[in-house]
Amino acid sequence: MSVLMNRVRAGWGTVMEVLDRLPNFSATTNLPTGTPSIWEPGFVRLLHEVEAIYDGSQDYAKGALYWCDTRDINTEFFQKRILADPELHPRVLEMNTLACFE
Repeated sequence: MSVLMNRVRAGWGTVMEVLDRLPNFSATTNLPTGTPSIWEPGFVRLLHEVEAIYDGSQDYAKGALYWCDTRDINTEFFQKRILADPELHPRVLEMNTLACFE
């Protein structure tokens, strides 16, 4: 969510436009579908963070505009445009297999 809001703040479009274009900038073709159960613990924790991420007072992604699960990178876009140019897109965050890039 932080990366998506960073994209909005960087002028990539409205929240809905950024969401609609997720596949264009994804590291994987295996995109999730559907919605979680309202009582799923991870989703409940996320709901507590939404306001701070939305208003910009919390940025867990440290300004990143791209993210990936390092175990599942299979799009040409991500391999050639993000990973191949670490000076233009430095890795700013790593948490286990989650990586975020400027």
